[in-house]
Amino acid sequence: MPAKNPPLETRLAAIDLNLFVALEALLACQNVSRAAQRLGITQPAMSRSLARLRELFGRVPSVGVARR
Repeated sequence: MPAKNPPLETRLAAIDLNLFVALEALLACQNVSRAAQRLGITQPAMSRSLARLRELFGRVPSVGVARR
């Protein structure tokens, strides 16, 4: 018997709303490093947020990483 998905309310309650702030910064900046700088976090922390968004939604828009 396949595992049953939890109710929508349970899944929505488990979402970290800060991920939407990270998503907005990523969409605005179109660059992971600049989005991280905009939010005052490190680039690896922003990349982890992006990975968590991918886990939740399957995919998010692709953005670049600044090269120094």
